[in-house]
Amino acid sequence: MTPSRRRIQASSSTGIPYEMTVLEAQAQSQKLLQEVRDLLRADHDGSNLHIVFSASCDQRNRLLQQTVVQLTASWVGQRGPITQIVSGCSESERLRVMTEPKLYYDFRRHFTPSFAVNPEPGANDTYAPYNKPFGLRHFLQNAFPRGQHELIALIDGDFFFFRPLEANTGRNMSKYYHGRRNALTIEDTVVDGVALAQDWNALKGGFFAKDKADVLKKVCDGLPCGNVSHEDGTEYYGSIGPPYIMTRRDALRMVDDYCHLCVKTREVSSEWIAEMFAYSVAVANNGIKHTALSHLGVSSPSFKDGGHEYWDFVVSTMANPCEDNLQLVLPKDPPVAVHACQWIGDFYKSEWPKTIANCDSPLFKILPSTAWSEINSTVEVSKQQTRREEVWAMCTLTKIMNHALGELKQRMCHSGFNSFRSIDAVRVDKTV
Repeated sequence: MTPSRRRIQASSSTGIPYEMTVLEAQAQSQKLLQEVRDLLRADHDGSNLHIVFSASCDQRNRLLQQTVVQLTASWVGQRGPITQIVSGCSESERLRVMTEPKLYYDFRRHFTPSFAVNPEPGANDTYAPYNKPFGLRHFLQNAFPRGQHELIALIDGDFFFFRPLEANTGRNMSKYYHGRRNALTIEDTVVDGVALAQDWNALKGGFFAKDKADVLKKVCDGLPCGNVSHEDGTEYYGSIGPPYIMTRRDALRMVDDYCHLCVKTREVSSEWIAEMFAYSVAVANNGIKHTALSHLGVSSPSFKDGGHEYWDFVVSTMANPCEDNLQLVLPKDPPVAVHACQWIGDFYKSEWPKTIANCDSPLFKILPSTAWSEINSTVEVSKQQTRREEVWAMCTLTKIMNHALGELKQRMCHSGFNSFRSIDAVRVDKTV
């Protein structure tokens, strides 16, 4: 008997057993699966934005970072799903990841193979950030429940939210815009062909800078991105970083280029941020113009020149952010997020031990209150404001991480955990 004619035992709604073919059973299963999909609407809460971020299964401090993302998004009232795209898990690792605590009301996980090594035919390279473009493509094409949100926001896992991430609110964004267009016309508009991103002026135009013309030609030879002018390249594409907010249609339209051009970019650039350069040429190749705003994901006061990173929210009259070990000192007008990918003073994520989420590991130590109170007496006048911004960030982000670790360990450490604050979140030995 062929498999399609093999008969299996089933039962009707009355409980009376009957026989059906395997093909009939498969058809019934497919019908049931579609009914489940219809019930599991991906936009059940009426939100229009789906946040995604990628991580390798074995990524250092992935558990801490995903907890910070969830906790701070919950605190600020973020709406819409947040999906972590996790690449390279074994079956046992996948089962373990699925048991990790969820603190956000709609936190999801999407698993993909690892793309870190030779991600496409002809590639001969090892680069962990390949998981970001290739993982995004896998998610866009295979996510379940199928995505129904109009907008996709691509962030990084080291985000700390201080406001909801939103778009198309109609708000004027002139305060946060520093490009060559009329600032009074700038809003948070995201439609097909128009996107938002953080102003990453530190990239200095990326591959669209005048001194990178030869690099751009190698990557974009024969492609539309090779014909983008220096002026348009630096305005819309070359100096942008996460979060990237675009329509789902634009994400689907550009993601193949994002993947392939990342491989090509690695042929001309060994920088860790090659993936960011690839994103910029991919969206340029598809004419998706980005409005760069200074407040969506600030990374360090050292990059605030010309207002391209919004740090003015830190003022000298604020309460001392380091005085209390638990209470956060929050500004009246914060950025949407702090993207902890750069050095902020002596604070950097590579300083955090990879065992920090273990039950027996202590929490982080907060800087002494004098780090803030003695700025006026110990720091040159011209550097005092930058130091205030650094100290606010160092103390605030450290407290948030401790809150996240506490929430995490309460759920995972059933025999108790070490709550002593003794681990430095900042570099102490500056000679290293």
